[in-house]
Amino acid sequence: MKKMITIALAAAMAMNITVSAFAGAMVPAAQEADEIQPRAGQCMECGRGEMSHIRTVKDDWCFVAYVGCQNGATDHRDKMYERGIINAYRCTHCGIEEVHTYTEEKIDCPYF
Repeated sequence: MKKMITIALAAAMAMNITVSAFAGAMVPAAQEADEIQPRAGQCMECGRGEMSHIRTVKDDWCFVAYVGCQNGATDHRDKMYERGIINAYRCTHCGIEEVHTYTEEKIDCPYF
């Protein structure tokens, strides 16, 4: 069972799934994923347990685009990075697991 979960998490990261109705599609750059503790609530399968967070998998940062300087400078452009984040949850009653994914972004200004 654990091997299947690991394979599912790895496949999701490889496909860089960025859709998540649960956690939102984009996270502000100033808000780190370590600060976010989403809750899944009651189990939709059994209706008796609560979904408990069991693990988080974070992809590496990936450069995706140049953007205008966030500090207003006109002589250079900032770099925008994205990474996928997967949160896994397990029901406290029936043990079923769910995976929620989203994309986090950050902007790096090399001069400020």
